[in-house]
Amino acid sequence: MKKKFLLLLLATVMCLSMALVSCTKKDPVQALKFSDIIKSVPTDQDNVISSYTRLNITGEIVKMGRLFAVAENQIYDSGYATGNSELRVYNLSNDTCLLTLTKGTVTDTYTGVTTATNYYFDLIDEDFIAVLKETYDTSDYGNSYYSDYFNTNIKDYAEYNVTVYDKSGADVHSIDDNDLYYDDFDYFYEEEMRDYINDDYSYSASDLFYVGNKLYKYDDKGEKVFIKEFGIEYKPDLDYLFPIGDYYCYSNGGSSYYSRGLSVQIFNEKLEPIADYSFPSYASTGDALVSFYDIGNGRIFIQYVETLHQDAKDYDYRQGATGKYDLVTLILNVTDNTVTEFDANYKVHNMVSTKAKYESEDCYTDVVENIAIISRIDENEHLDTSPANYEIVGISSEGNITAIINIEGSIASIPEPYGDNLFCAQSAIDYNMYYIYNAQGEIVSYRNIYDYEHYGNYIFSNSAIYDMNGNKVYDLKDKECFHMSNGSAIIKSTEGDVTTISLFCDGSVKPIGTEGGDNPSIDGFDYYDYYYYTYNSSTNNYTYYTVKGDVIGTFGTYLSYKIGGDDFVILSSSEYNSVTGEYEYNYYKFY
Repeated sequence: MKKKFLLLLLATVMCLSMALVSCTKKDPVQALKFSDIIKSVPTDQDNVISSYTRLNITGEIVKMGRLFAVAENQIYDSGYATGNSELRVYNLSNDTCLLTLTKGTVTDTYTGVTTATNYYFDLIDEDFIAVLKETYDTSDYGNSYYSDYFNTNIKDYAEYNVTVYDKSGADVHSIDDNDLYYDDFDYFYEEEMRDYINDDYSYSASDLFYVGNKLYKYDDKGEKVFIKEFGIEYKPDLDYLFPIGDYYCYSNGGSSYYSRGLSVQIFNEKLEPIADYSFPSYASTGDALVSFYDIGNGRIFIQYVETLHQDAKDYDYRQGATGKYDLVTLILNVTDNTVTEFDANYKVHNMVSTKAKYESEDCYTDVVENIAIISRIDENEHLDTSPANYEIVGISSEGNITAIINIEGSIASIPEPYGDNLFCAQSAIDYNMYYIYNAQGEIVSYRNIYDYEHYGNYIFSNSAIYDMNGNKVYDLKDKECFHMSNGSAIIKSTEGDVTTISLFCDGSVKPIGTEGGDNPSIDGFDYYDYYYYTYNSSTNNYTYYTVKGDVIGTFGTYLSYKIGGDDFVILSSSEYNSVTGEYEYNYYKFY
């Protein structure tokens, strides 16, 4: 689970323009069980492919992404291929044709000039597709223009245009530039088109994106809503933006997290700057990363360390024989433009707000405002950051420790949902080990990231399948196991020339069939992440099943796998028509 709202910075933060006040309020500290701070969370399983529909796509799919598909259809005249074709762009989610583009040559009746047109596509993401149009006069190229299509000469004569379309087929941006020839299309997108389309594969926890200089946000229904248009002023990079309630925080240090002199800006929901914080040049990170956390109620929590001389008399804590440090703890309140500094007797290693709901992290109760992993400064002003002494506590939006949370083991990450009423956290002792907890905060099993894989409610190793409590549910000795989604798997065992194929699903194993030998029950078999199929040679039929073993459908031809979106896959068949001399394509959307 990604902590998209967590911004780790290796420098320290100070407020340039806000008043500094002290914090005196102390909240009572209570003892809590782990079950007090978590909700019952079901397994976050993959979608199960259980039905299908035939798509209205005609022609051969020549390019396909998560949402868009481009199919090519030959154009015929009096039964003969003209050499031209139509390129149709489809939205796979709603089975609609967005664009129809003609590729090939056209001769002007009056001038005799023949113009060639070609198209190339960049499937940017699930919301946008960029189309590069290339046109040129073939007389400049002689009779060999097709054979030398991509050589340097064509770039000297051709004209180029790039148009970006959204998922409804609307033209959202267009550029004419004769330097945008095909060989540099990818470079163009990476270096230039990012100014027009932000593809949202970023560290941002927001739903903001740009179209040109216009900023949009997706609403709860997935519709884009206009926010503002930027002029010549600075346009924030969304990769480094994360929400704080109704506000956004942005570090303009970009990738330079390992330098000094960075700054942090706070924006309102219109992305108008309302605060600016800079890091002092004398800042030191001490023994760990300085953390920058959303702690709810429009506040962000910051700690940084200033390294002092070993002879210093005034300091906050010591480490080792001579190390002396000041620990600065700040809470930046965005709502009233104030920064509060207070003396904290702890150092934060990780923190999650129960007030700020992000994706699957909405699994905590509001008994505490924030859940944190800390190391304490003891009564002798010594800070021991050894993992064995990590504590998990509740912290208020004022920065006070309000609860001690009882949980087994020392952990480096806040527990997150892992299975039905089970949670996972990284060990602070061994970062390669993860603890699996029940709702009472008891460790029920372990997972080494190099030896085990987690699918659905099961853990798979090379020798066995385990449930989330670490109990062995199936022995894989002398067997092969092939994972699918949702914790389902295909298991093969071979004796002599007979291979038995079974489906592991929901904790039980059921046979699919046998291959080889004198009496095979199936004549062919294969599997993918979302489905598997069997072949019957007596009927020449292929039967397709979900990962749970439910029949999707039976087809008279093999369907080839094509990657679709997260919630569907596309399978296709192609058959040669001897009468027309054409291949006929059929496409099915499994969802």
